[in-house]
Amino acid sequence: DQQKQQQHHHQNNTSSSCPFSSSSTTTSFQESGNTDNIIPSTTTMTKSDRTQIINNVSHILHTLLVAGYETTAISLSYTMYCLSKHPRCQDRACEEARRVLPTLDDNTKFDEDALPYCKAVIMETLRVHTPVIFTTRVSSKDLTLDTDDDGGMVTIPKDTRFVIHPTMVHLDERNFDRAEE
Repeated sequence: DQQKQQQHHHQNNTSSSCPFSSSSTTTSFQESGNTDNIIPSTTTMTKSDRTQIINNVSHILHTLLVAGYETTAISLSYTMYCLSKHPRCQDRACEEARRVLPTLDDNTKFDEDALPYCKAVIMETLRVHTPVIFTTRVSSKDLTLDTDDDGGMVTIPKDTRFVIHPTMVHLDERNFDRAEE
């Protein structure tokens, strides 16, 4: 009897219902103009629908969090590794940090330019040990590129998708002197 009252309440008062309520009635769906984008049009849905939504949102959040934390963790790990392999650089970075950081208090805005050597160490570590395997871009216009010293040319049409491997770019001697050091 109580369940019938709750179902009746959900059917008649959907504006105040939570989409994750415990009702087991089936939701209706409304297409929003895009056939790939079907959204609930009422606030009641099946337990299976709720579970699927929660799983999808959890997966998206997990991806965002792990991607952010993992790349930061990898970058910091490589920075510590590189500094351990180059004691002179480690000493210089420590000296700069010890000199600048004690002058900061809770009311001081941190200025990354106050630590130019530490910033350079981090940027160089990111160049040599890129935490991202690849990235993609799409050309916004036709591109004509010189392919060699003999004047060979290639045209890449607008809207071409590129897969870029940053490590290949970062370790190429044409882009950086002593690229692999």
